Amino acid sequence: MDWKIISRVIDVAELSQTDHQNIYLVYVRDGVGNNIEAKQAYGKSHRTEVTKEFIEKYKQYGIDKIEHEE
Repeated sequence: MDWKIISRVIDVAELSQTDHQNIYLVYVRDGVGNNIEAKQAYGKSHRTEVTKEFIEKYKQYGIDKIEHEE
């Protein structure tokens, strides 16, 4: 099946002068290379929530790999 969930940093939010948070694009890619669905996530904990949501939603397609790019 070769489906993947991939996340990439697309921006950095400045919460204060000393506190920053990555903004991620989390997306599902099918075995052919088509992006099926994407969602923004704010910080690592939200990225984890979105990843789990996609795993549950697309489990019938057999997610083979999860890639988190920093």
